Amino acid sequence: QSDPCLSLATATACSGSALAGLGGVGCGWDSDSLRCLSTLFGTECGFGLQCVCQDNWFGPDCSQECFYTVSGIGGKAYCSGNGGCDDGTTGSGNCTCEPAYFTRWCNVSCTPQGCQDIAQRGQWMCSDEGICMCLNSDREVGVRNGVAISGYYVGSTCDQCDVRYWGDHCHLVCGCNSNGKCSQTDGSCSCYADATKGYWTGLSCEQCV
Repeated sequence: QSDPCLSLATATACSGSALAGLGGVGCGWDSDSLRCLSTLFGTECGFGLQCVCQDNWFGPDCSQECFYTVSGIGGKAYCSGNGGCDDGTTGSGNCTCEPAYFTRWCNVSCTPQGCQDIAQRGQWMCSDEGICMCLNSDREVGVRNGVAISGYYVGSTCDQCDVRYWGDHCHLVCGCNSNGKCSQTDGSCSCYADATKGYWTGLSCEQCV
């Protein structure tokens, strides 16, 4: 099968000019060898004149470099060294972080255990930005002392159940129909009785007084 870059008429340059030292080469024209240039940041073009990017470069012409921080003398730590980049001609350049790393650039570390160590109590989770916050999920976010970490917590030290939940792990749904508070130990309802929230009665606070 013929090489699509052998004809100057059909050759197209990835990253503008291959000699500019950008992220791809594709069908950059080499008048001496009549071949695709393949010594810079991209490899030779594939059939159909499509660029093939080297690792950590992306975009249709491989001209965009993934986010990196400087590591050592002239070294590059892509995605802060804590994740992988969605590279290639169809890539977005976004970082996918390793566990315990957050933010768009994977440059913030956070763990529920680390949050608890700081507060000395409570149940915690990490936000998408790597900030400690009260655990607020029925999805397991980790394991501590052999127990799955999940539940819905509130309070300055994240050691109280959200009013909608009760139980040892604040994961059982309160059955007070939003008309009362649950006991955190047995789930029994204390019905509201005021002009703002109404006057309620019944085991599940389901009846008006």
